[in-house]
Order: sequence, then C-alpha cells, then structure tokens
Amino acid sequence: MRIWVLFVVVLAGLSGCGGSSSPAVEPPGTEEPTPPGDGGGDDDDGGSGDGDGGETFDPVLDYAAREAAFDALDSAFRDETGWRRTPQRALPAGQALYEGHARMDLSGAGNAATLNGDMRLLMNFGLETAAGEISNLRRSDDTPLGGALEIRDGTIDGAGDPVMRATLEGTLTGGRGALDVDGTIDGSVYGDNAGFVRGRLSGTVGTRDGVQTLDGGFVTAR
Repeated sequence: MRIWVLFVVVLAGLSGCGGSSSPAVEPPGTEEPTPPGDGGGDDDDGGSGDGDGGETFDPVLDYAAREAAFDALDSAFRDETGWRRTPQRALPAGQALYEGHARMDLSGAGNAATLNGDMRLLMNFGLETAAGEISNLRRSDDTPLGGALEIRDGTIDGAGDPVMRATLEGTLTGGRGALDVDGTIDGSVYGDNAGFVRGRLSGTVGTRDGVQTLDGGFVTAR
C-alpha cells in the first residue's frame, strides 16, 4: 500500500514538470506597441512647412528643361488668373511659400548672357515682409553657376503697385569668372486665392569685363 501511494505521488510530480517544458505563449494583447513611425510604414504625414505642398527642385535640370518649366508655369498663371490681381482684402493673413522659376538677361560689357534658375519666395503678409532665393542658375549654353541670389529686406504693401519689393544680390561663379549681382526684385499677387506672385528683376552685374545690365522676370505659385 505504501509503495502504491509513493508511486501516485511520483507520477503526479512528473505530470507537473512535463507542463513546464512547453514554450511559453504570450497572452494576446501583451505585445509592446510599436511607436508611430517605427516599422509599420514611413512617417510621412503628406506635407511639410506651411502645408501648401511645395515643389522639389532638381539641381541638375538643364537650361532647356527649366525654360520649359518656366513657360509651363507662366501659361498656368495666365490661364488661372487672367492677369487679375488679388484684392487686398483677399490676401492671406499669415505667410505663404511661393515656388517657381526666374530668367534674366545680362547685357553690356563683355559677352551677353541669358540665365535661368529656381526661385523660392516666402511672403509674410502678417508682418509685411518677404525673403527668398534664386538658385540652381545656368547659362543658356547649359553651364551651371555656383552660388545663389538672395532675396532680402523685402516689404509688402497690399495696396501697392507692385505689392512686394526686395533687394536681390549675390555672387555667381562659373567658367567665365564671377558675376556680382546688385539689384532689386518686385512683384504682385495674382488670382482669386493669391495663388501666384509674378514680377520682374533688374539691376547691375559686375564682371571681369565691366558692368552689365540685368533685366528679367519670374513667376511663382503656392
């Protein structure tokens, strides 16, 4: 009888040990949550900056392709605005980022040249200031130019003509020596929803051959 009881006790002990040899299964819902943006897809929220999208410029775009982009944007400007300026009451209350293209002609001392480039313009209608840059500049022979032209000290007058005025300056470098630009930029806001800023560039350019005259224009959209 004692042997039988001992056998039952040993058998019960072996049964309990056998359960612990199986791998543990974590109960559902106990996994540590994955932080947003880690693992399950990218962290792109679909926009950045002021939420207007914005264009990503291609720095290696050749001169001809950028000319085509300028013409396409200018055509859209004409179709969408009919050259109608935005009334002062319809101007944005805050800031808006405009992106597009600029082209300019250099004439006078030395060799004449035509340049084009990409342009960003930040218009702060609340503070009545403007700033930006013209970059990725190329000559019409497709020679890329180093440097950029800064748009600074800009002012906005919603009732003015033009609405925006600013200084345009910078030094560009290329195969024919430095170009020291000292000029101005002005433009107005167009469209029912202030969708475009279009205007002109002017100034002088110091070159190794003397001083040239700069004359050009730009078109940007938000």
